[in-house]
Amino acid sequence: MHIPNTLFQIEYKLTLDLLQVEWPAYGSFSTPEFEYAMEHLLDTLRLYDIPRLLLDARSMATIPNTPDHLDLGIRFVQALETTRVRKVARLVADTASRDWQMRQLTGEEGISYQFQTFVRQEVALAWLKA
Repeated sequence: MHIPNTLFQIEYKLTLDLLQVEWPAYGSFSTPEFEYAMEHLLDTLRLYDIPRLLLDARSMATIPNTPDHLDLGIRFVQALETTRVRKVARLVADTASRDWQMRQLTGEEGISYQFQTFVRQEVALAWLKA
């Protein structure tokens, strides 16, 4: 089921109880646009009470390192704590360059949900279903 959003491509897969989100390339949106779309995404997770999230970030060619983008990432990671999400799989083109970013975003205290980065969608879906 497609769920409209101004920035993200969102599909709810009812049989898997999974929300699949295509993450936009950084630089293709403004901070207020992202904040609005992120709130809508979080509201969707809460409304449907979804425990699994698949973030497809393969379209991101570069990793932003600006304070604004890092702050947005931190707020998103923290906001997921207010949902029923228990597993988050992120699809990337290259896992080596992204693992440090998640550790930076989660901080020392960690997060209450499981998080894993993958290159192949089939592997990510298998992990989410397990």
